[in-house]
Amino acid sequence: MKAKVSLSQRWCPHYRVPLFEKLASLSRHEWIFQFGAHPGGGKGGLDAGTGALRVHAVRNRWVTSRYCWQQGVRLDWPELQVAAFELSYSILSNPLLMLRARARGLKRIGWGKGISEAGGERSRLKQLAERIHLAGCDAIIAYGQTSRDYFVGKSVPPERIFVAQNSNDTNAILSRREQSEREGAELRRSLFGGCVVPVAGYLGRLAPEKRVDVIIEAFVRANPERHDAHLVIAGDGPCLGALRTLAAAQPCRDRIHFVPHVPDGAEHGYFQMFDFYLSFAVGGLGAVEAMAHACPVVSAPEKRPELDLLVDGETAYLAADLSAEAFSATVARALAAPRDERRRLAELARERVTTGATQEKMVESFDSAVDYVMGRRQPVSL
Repeated sequence: MKAKVSLSQRWCPHYRVPLFEKLASLSRHEWIFQFGAHPGGGKGGLDAGTGALRVHAVRNRWVTSRYCWQQGVRLDWPELQVAAFELSYSILSNPLLMLRARARGLKRIGWGKGISEAGGERSRLKQLAERIHLAGCDAIIAYGQTSRDYFVGKSVPPERIFVAQNSNDTNAILSRREQSEREGAELRRSLFGGCVVPVAGYLGRLAPEKRVDVIIEAFVRANPERHDAHLVIAGDGPCLGALRTLAAAQPCRDRIHFVPHVPDGAEHGYFQMFDFYLSFAVGGLGAVEAMAHACPVVSAPEKRPELDLLVDGETAYLAADLSAEAFSATVARALAAPRDERRRLAELARERVTTGATQEKMVESFDSAVDYVMGRRQPVSL
């Protein structure tokens, strides 16, 4: 029998729309989604095709650019049985939401990464909010094994934790493989005249926390002239001007290319054009998407759930530590790797995300968490 579940988030990022569509169409349960607006003024995923979903808009009162007090979350729908919510960003209003849910006899599921976005220790206030959240949850949906380990370390019983490995729409990426390859070949022709040169790439927002400056410096130190390599930085953001200035000061500046405007959907061609995807800080779904495209990832060994799938020498090239020097050495190692080694690693990476990181599997984990809190199935340790 279906349970009716409400899922509330501060806002709906566009990359989550496919997951929510799958929850609506593939889940064993009935989902109602409650989203606010993006702090920048846009509506995020609400502008990207959520019309087919059952969505209730809520109001966000932003305390900072990241945290908000969420108003208007409804818990009074007939036959509603479960309230699910993200743990991290509505830390002020979530305790009240949980009290309301408890008063209505609803089961409560928290969905979160757990670990700090910046990788550092949380403030005492945030730690207190986290303890309140975890104590009020009947089950936790964790982004990956790293997040599961984090919650276990916070004394959450393991049987209450269900792993939904954070992922892109992997199967959709695989289904358009031939089209993506054609788009990648066209991009290579437009940028390099069809020349066969190694291309390292970064695709994403050019924000300070992404440390794209370290990616540029590591590429330069890896001696790209020796490998006839080029670096393509695709994306826009507040650091674009500073990064252009940094690149212009390098002796190999003619090998560093910026593509500020990447239309929606065009990212597939870039991942196919890249021979390597570079990620130094706050690596996340970009690395997972690169793996789905069989593009080898060169990464720092960050402790992040999205990077659980990266294993040095098997599915990625991982630096020995989090220093710029180690990352530079790893970029050089990847550039010098034989083509057969890179191809083998790329195919293993694609296989890893195909079997372990699809949004369909995320739906299964969400369903298992709902079944558990409803007492319909014995928990399975993941």
